Amino acid sequence: KDYELIARMANNIWFEELKSSHYLYETAKSCIKVKDPLAEKVLQKMIQREPANVEALNELGKIAEANLEFRKASLYYGRASSFSKDNEEYEKNYERVNGIINQQLQL
Repeated sequence: KDYELIARMANNIWFEELKSSHYLYETAKSCIKVKDPLAEKVLQKMIQREPANVEALNELGKIAEANLEFRKASLYYGRASSFSKDNEEYEKNYERVNGIINQQLQL
């Protein structure tokens, strides 16, 4: 895939025109691959439409964690984990950032 091209095109798209969450998710993933900050905006739009979209919540958690926003990451990971209780990845992400938060509180 040409992630850079998709990310550039995404900057010119009206998100309301993208009816399918699949297209929004592919756009967000392409933006993430090329480190385009538009990814967060696209993922936010996805969870506005589908609050229980665990893939979008998990990706938002990853973005927040990469930006060292651990409390924000914990909220996203926690929501993803609560909507998909059997998914080990979401639970591990949630536990990891909460461990970081607890370590920071002990300093």
